[in-house]
Amino acid sequence: VAPSVGQLIITYAEWHWIFILLGIVASILFVWALLRLKESLPPDERIPLSFAAVGDGFKTVLTNRITCGYMIGLTMFTGVISAYVISVQQVFGEVYTRNFGRLRVGNWHRQTDFGVHIRKSNWIVHKIPKKPIATLKGLETRL
Repeated sequence: VAPSVGQLIITYAEWHWIFILLGIVASILFVWALLRLKESLPPDERIPLSFAAVGDGFKTVLTNRITCGYMIGLTMFTGVISAYVISVQQVFGEVYTRNFGRLRVGNWHRQTDFGVHIRKSNWIVHKIPKKPIATLKGLETRL
């Protein structure tokens, strides 16, 4: 939906209007949520919004070993994903522009034929007895 709306806006206005419209819609949704969503905590259990309360929340999160472990793991994962995204263009540019036999772009018809043959041989897989390979909350994942 978003690319279509963006193209519609660009057709009739400059690209700046995409961000203006985004701000308008976000403001409308904020006011709507503010009016429609009520606080679920009783008044005596609510924490006031102050620097001390926010600082205490940070202290609670940063002194929890499990939370710190997840933060370190997610930071490392994000670093790996960022490194991949940054280097993928150079890697694919080097690999697929050299003459590496079946990997080069000039043999696309062989690669496509290979995919078609795998798809056509799918009936062989359906002949194999289907045994559950994993069970999660009663849902079976079958081969």
